[in-house]
Amino acid sequence: MEVGPCLAAKQKVADAALTEATSRMENKAHELDAITTADHDVKQRFLSAQKTFFQYIDANCRWHAAMLASGSGAGDAYQACLVDLRRVRTAEIRKALGE
Repeated sequence: MEVGPCLAAKQKVADAALTEATSRMENKAHELDAITTADHDVKQRFLSAQKTFFQYIDANCRWHAAMLASGSGAGDAYQACLVDLRRVRTAEIRKALGE
């Protein structure tokens, strides 16, 4: 049984959920920046964290795939890792949004 198409579908759903949560957090961060007098740069810090997060998941998931490089399934391991970590990040953002 080939798992690639299933993982691709799961990744599409995980990507959509993360994109939606990210957009809502960017809006909330912008609102926070607008009402605070201190220079917290909430939106910029969130965007920086997102950039670092994507660098981390790529490196981490490549490591997971490399662990299987001598056998089959490395590509599936990479994709499954991406799905898992995107889900974790989405949950973290939703929690920060108070959901």
